[in-house]
Amino acid sequence: MPKSSTVSLEADVSRAIREIVVALGGYALKNKPGAGSAYKGWPDLTLVLPNGVTAYVEVKRPGKSPTALQGWWLKELRKLGHRAFAIHSVEEFRQEVLR
Repeated sequence: MPKSSTVSLEADVSRAIREIVVALGGYALKNKPGAGSAYKGWPDLTLVLPNGVTAYVEVKRPGKSPTALQGWWLKELRKLGHRAFAIHSVEEFRQEVLR
C-alpha cells in the first residue's frame, strides 16, 4: 500500500473520530508535532467528552502498532489514571473509548 493511502486512512479515521466527539457535545483536539504544544510521540488526539471523560488516542492503520515512544506515552498516561488508546478504526473507537 502506498504511503499516501496509509496517511489518508489514518487521517480519515482521525477525522471521523473528531466528528463523532463534536456531535456528542465534546471537544476533539488534534495534536500536531512540532507545533510547540505537543511532545514527540504524544497521542494524536486529546478528546474531552461529556460527563467529565478525557481520553487520549493514537490513531494507527490496521495491523500497525504505536512506536516505542508513542507506546511509552500511552502507558504513562494510563499510569496517571487517564484513558489512553491506540485505535485502528472508527468501530474500535466506538467499542473501546465510547463504552
